[in-house]
Amino acid sequence: DEAYFAATAGLLLDPDLVRRRGGELPIVYTPLHGAGAVPVRELLSRVGLTNVITVPEQSAPDGRFPTVTAPNPEDPNAFRLAIALAEEKGARVCLATDPDADRLGVAVKTKADEWLTLTGNQIGCILIEHILSSMSRQNRLPRNGVVIKSIVSTRLADAICAAYGVELENVMTGFRFIGEKVDQYQTSGEKTFLFGFEESFGFLAGGLARDKDAVCAAMLAAEACISYAERGMTLSDALDEIYEKYGFFSESVKSYTLEGKEGMEKIAGAMACLRENPPQEFAGIGVVTAEDYLARVCSHTDGAVCEIALPKSDTLRWLLADESWIVIRPSGTEPKLKLYIGARDKTKEQLEEKLSVLMQDVDGLLKGYLA
Repeated sequence: DEAYFAATAGLLLDPDLVRRRGGELPIVYTPLHGAGAVPVRELLSRVGLTNVITVPEQSAPDGRFPTVTAPNPEDPNAFRLAIALAEEKGARVCLATDPDADRLGVAVKTKADEWLTLTGNQIGCILIEHILSSMSRQNRLPRNGVVIKSIVSTRLADAICAAYGVELENVMTGFRFIGEKVDQYQTSGEKTFLFGFEESFGFLAGGLARDKDAVCAAMLAAEACISYAERGMTLSDALDEIYEKYGFFSESVKSYTLEGKEGMEKIAGAMACLRENPPQEFAGIGVVTAEDYLARVCSHTDGAVCEIALPKSDTLRWLLADESWIVIRPSGTEPKLKLYIGARDKTKEQLEEKLSVLMQDVDGLLKGYLA
């Protein structure tokens, strides 16, 4: 435990600021009846975050999870008690870890005094911006630094990394693929791992672990709160600033759950149809690049074909002419097909409309195949 706390505390970007201001900013934390209660509170206390208020009804481990429908920080409803306590205590941010403390959720209060539950992509990008901007200011951003994310996570991360001259590497869905890269680069010294994340609320900095780590992520999220508070901002303001700086990005996910063996066969049939009749456009937007991770082939509209240097996976991804992207993949363990869509636009309103149109188009296509 001592070795873990010491190594993780060493990942703070501005420990002096945290020690100086850590007692001023109230932060509500809930472990959702899980294992995070002791390590999260202990680590935050050690680095100087002494104004952390834990939701009392959810602080003790309880496998029945009596206060929530699902103990999942991806679900905004999981923040119900935390937000109520934050209102009472005057806090503007809530942190939540899932039962085994590997996923972190964040809820923040906006300028309009409304609570916003951040997506995994938004949390990841706030942490990337916090880490890279801090290291850049301190002139300690390594030349061979790398950020790693899954192919279904936001391309906003690509834009942030590009602005700081940091390589961004994509891997297949599943945090173990990020862990493999961490191990590879720490063994070879080829690259310096800075941060890894998945849209499904998994984050890792520093590479001490080989898996997502909500204890570490909670510390960095709390530090980001203090860093932005120094500028009179909340994490909601930070997100707005990121969008203004890099452009408006948003993502949407949809799952199609079918029944039993017949469902698995329909899903396999849908994937086969998509390969046999590859779409040339979605919602009128042309496909620029088509990637088949089962064949490990990347095809471009100019006729160029190259090999994908990632493990085989029954996954299809399309990159569109307007920087939108679509990923379709079946679950490996149950009759479920997952659809991921991401887009970029000049305004939030245009972005929402684009995502809606894309989702409607791809949803209609898939429902036709799955009928």
